[in-house]
Amino acid sequence: MDRLVAIEELRRLQARLCRLASERDWPAVEELFLPDGRFRAFAADGALTCFADGPGIGEAIDRALGAGTLIVRAFGEELDVLSDARAEGRCSIEDLLFIGNRERVIHGFGWLSVAYRRDGRHWRIRSAEFTRIAREHR
Repeated sequence: MDRLVAIEELRRLQARLCRLASERDWPAVEELFLPDGRFRAFAADGALTCFADGPGIGEAIDRALGAGTLIVRAFGEELDVLSDARAEGRCSIEDLLFIGNRERVIHGFGWLSVAYRRDGRHWRIRSAEFTRIAREHR
């Protein structure tokens, strides 16, 4: 039962991450990470496109994205609870960035691999690595 509760808590954490990123609420995104958390993003060709160690993860993601309306969706979670305080997960990510008056759209797909740690009563993100597998511009 504890494992199922932990998996549900991790799914809710992932949903908050997507919602807060879509709202571009970077201070709230930052709160989902441990103070010494880490974020890395890689382009489809393997190039490192964004990196940050906490604090400052939200600001780094904002700078890497630039202006626009962002939509982030996660699905197909694979979550493994390793202990009372450690878990790992991977999910598919789809993101859309509408630029200007929505006349330009960047549509991306990839994987998010996450290491979670329990911080007191709550799960938080220790590290997150986004690997883009495809991106289209319209």
